[in-house]
Amino acid sequence: MSETKDWGGHVDIVSASIGLSIDPAYRQGVVENFTRIATVAQAFLGFPLDDEAEPAPRFEP
Repeated sequence: MSETKDWGGHVDIVSASIGLSIDPAYRQGVVENFTRIATVAQAFLGFPLDDEAEPAPRFEP
């Protein structure tokens, strides 16, 4: 990731804003998961799309 994000602060603020209490024993794991999710998301967010790009058609098995 090119920028450093305070995921611990993010987890604290968002969980408090939605009334979700995170057990202190699990907080570090939640923060680590947010860090991983952000790292994976960068591959998608960094992919350039043309303004004319259209979404894929809906898949129906």
